[in-house]
Amino acid sequence: MTFVTSLTIVEPGCTDETALNYDENATNDDGSCIDTIEGCTNDAFIE
Repeated sequence: MTFVTSLTIVEPGCTDETALNYDENATNDDGSCIDTIEGCTNDAFIE
């Protein structure tokens, strides 16, 4: 008798390589990615 099993390990995390918290070990995107923001985000700032 031969038994063949397959085990898939799901590692939740951020799978977006451009995100600040990218996790190279993540296999399932859990929605935790933090986008990179460039430039000023203060609408009240005047140059």
